[in-house]
Amino acid sequence: MNYQAYLKSDAWRQRAKEVIKRAGFKCALCSGSIGLQVHHRTYKRLGRELPEDLIVLCRACHERHHQIKSEEDMYDRP
Repeated sequence: MNYQAYLKSDAWRQRAKEVIKRAGFKCALCSGSIGLQVHHRTYKRLGRELPEDLIVLCRACHERHHQIKSEEDMYDRP
């Protein structure tokens, strides 16, 4: 499944709404409620994610997470 196409699908929009509601409309890291996004903890089950595969983050925490991950990846390479 193409990840970008999936993120634009009605199925993903509905799933994201459900996940945000389940999270109490709050970021898992800072408890903020503005700019909420759903982050994939794994892509193994793309399109048929388990509840633990997804986490709600505000935009700032989501961007910070990906920045940290990118920096970690740079140091893990030989």
